[in-house]
Amino acid sequence: MSPLWRERTEFAARFVKPGLAVLDVGCGEMWVERAFRPSRYIPVDLVQRDERTRLLDLDEAELPAEWLAEVDLVVLLGVLEYLQEPARCLAAAARAGRAVLCSYNTAEYSPDRERRRRDGWVTDLDIDGFEQLARVAGFRIASRHVYARSQPVWLLIPGTAETSPVMRFDEQELSSPVVAPGGRPRLCLAGFYGRGNCGDEAILQSVYETFAAEWDIVVSVDERGAYDGFWDWYPYNRCRIVHQADIGGVLGNPRAAGMIVGGGGIFFSFAANQVLAAQWAGVPCVMAGVDVLADETSLDTPYFDWRPFTRYANALDLFATRHEVPPAIAGQLGVSPFHGADWALRLAPDEASEVVPQPDAVAIVLREYDLPRVRYDYIEAVERLVRGLRAQGRKPFFLPFSPEDERFLGELAIAGLAPIERQWWNPRRMKQVIGSVGGVVSGGRLHPLVFAASTRTPVIETRLPLAGISHVRPKLNVMRHELGIASSPDVDDTLDRFAAGSVQPSDEARLRAAEARLEAMIARMREVFSRS
Repeated sequence: MSPLWRERTEFAARFVKPGLAVLDVGCGEMWVERAFRPSRYIPVDLVQRDERTRLLDLDEAELPAEWLAEVDLVVLLGVLEYLQEPARCLAAAARAGRAVLCSYNTAEYSPDRERRRRDGWVTDLDIDGFEQLARVAGFRIASRHVYARSQPVWLLIPGTAETSPVMRFDEQELSSPVVAPGGRPRLCLAGFYGRGNCGDEAILQSVYETFAAEWDIVVSVDERGAYDGFWDWYPYNRCRIVHQADIGGVLGNPRAAGMIVGGGGIFFSFAANQVLAAQWAGVPCVMAGVDVLADETSLDTPYFDWRPFTRYANALDLFATRHEVPPAIAGQLGVSPFHGADWALRLAPDEASEVVPQPDAVAIVLREYDLPRVRYDYIEAVERLVRGLRAQGRKPFFLPFSPEDERFLGELAIAGLAPIERQWWNPRRMKQVIGSVGGVVSGGRLHPLVFAASTRTPVIETRLPLAGISHVRPKLNVMRHELGIASSPDVDDTLDRFAAGSVQPSDEARLRAAEARLEAMIARMREVFSRS
């Protein structure tokens, strides 16, 4: 009943299409029913889980042919390791022409035989051994993916040279399509998604909720760099996910309405393979809510050529930034960007009952940095900030905005200075938390400023000492200007401002202007996509 097995179920569900009739053997808490969205669901277990459960001991009997005749797919997640004769179970499904989706804890990932026996596993197959067993049972291997770097998950299709039963569905009909079927055109979104960075997840949620009522959403993700289990987060669990190396996610049927690259600090060639494929297919492409952080000196940098950026930006159907680009710089870059705003301004905060107003609490957000840049004076400054706020009667706590931020606290041995609120994968909850406190201090992160601005929470951006960094990241300077947020040169000044009660919310007039620009940017995007 471990929550890990729910995650494994959701991982496995990605590799078969929804709507199949499923026999869930070893059903447990029946997570398969929720994750697979079957047209028919038959739970099987050793004990009665509910009134529908069919009882079976696979060490005493094989899967009944009449049960297999009722379904398209047999799911065996966390089952085969416990069977004395796993081949017998698989062979029954193969004879009936039924595909199997299964997991097995192989010897490569769990080499300790004594521990395997303590866990109740009675066989010790490695990957080659399991796949040979599956082939002898009458299957061919359609796919193999490893869940959480701990155990492979296979899709097995009945039929080999030796045995060719009548199959209910073939591999193509069973496997999850690149693009979900449906009558509506789709919209492909590409960005720094799936990594758990709260700002980027907020951008994705805002884009999804802006357009999901009109188009089916496909999210392009770097699956190699993504956070394990991201596919269970909202809104990934409502979208088709494609890898950023896969242009089929852009070009496949049904027809694409458009592609959005953005927002945030993505580099100008981000997802260029998919953008170019979309453009060649006549699919409108926009880059929206992104940064163009250049000044007159950087334009003359000898090792950087802006001409590819110019060609790329001008090939887009709309290029919209989240900050104003001075006309002189835009002219030198050869672009005419639309002045938009940050997508996360549109994100609604959560309404969780457990989050209550905390006017004396202060959220501290520290961006992770390369450790050689972080000297002891940085640690001292953070300690002085936490202890100084506490001495004023406030309740400081750390609010990491990414898994890397959280790890950074531990690597500097400062995690124990104050409580840690872990919600970085849930931007709505993070925005609600920021809206509930009396103040926010951001040490290098941009989206705490955006969340605080739109929740009207007092906020200040504080500069912390870092080796080799003489100024705050440019996009923080720009965003502070766009929203009217104060900055502080050091921790001591920040503490003085809190003591004087001079830490204030962002400038409301600038906030409303940014919100209006965001809506204008969205209206322009809808115009572009309506022409497709």
